[in-house]
Amino acid sequence: FFSKQKTAYEIYQCDWSSDVCSSDLSAVQRIINTLVQTGYFLRDAQTRKYRVGPKSLRLGYGYLATDTLVKAAMPHLFRLSEIVQCPISLAVKLENELIIAARLRLNAVHNSSSVLGERMAFYWTASGRAILANLPEAEALEILQASESGNFTTSVISNPAEIYQQLKATRPQGYIVTEDDITKCKIKFGAPIFNNYRYPVAALVICILNP
Repeated sequence: FFSKQKTAYEIYQCDWSSDVCSSDLSAVQRIINTLVQTGYFLRDAQTRKYRVGPKSLRLGYGYLATDTLVKAAMPHLFRLSEIVQCPISLAVKLENELIIAARLRLNAVHNSSSVLGERMAFYWTASGRAILANLPEAEALEILQASESGNFTTSVISNPAEIYQQLKATRPQGYIVTEDDITKCKIKFGAPIFNNYRYPVAALVICILNP
């Protein structure tokens, strides 16, 4: 539940909904105290709010250092970035959202608001649309319907089934092009990455920035 918009919480502010945590407040307090003692959470003595601690990076590093997809993709990302001279990202599918697992930029000019580990919605990104276009219809529609309440753009998903068919039509070309995305990119090219069963598990994105 931590994000760019919400970086710190008090215990009573936490969203302990049934799908996240079914424990009572005292049990949650014990869990958070353990996280503070082990360094995964930090507690501000003045505000009494909690935020993620630097030790949490160990978990992220463990994933990046051992995940077979990330390890296999990185050499190709480096070579591609040298060819296109544009920022490149790798987003992996995690249930109904995307996680930025790798991002390459050539210099400080090619900056981006996205950071490793950032969560992103499917429909509003080139990477998400590239994956949606290749998902089974039932799963894609479920994700699109869940995205209707998103506030990333002024666009509205009025007909998920129609949108899925539009995205599905891009399958033969193997990539999707988007404009006016939620980032500062002018144009993004998104291409899906499949596992051995032809299921889209991630997407590669090339970003052309606004001048």
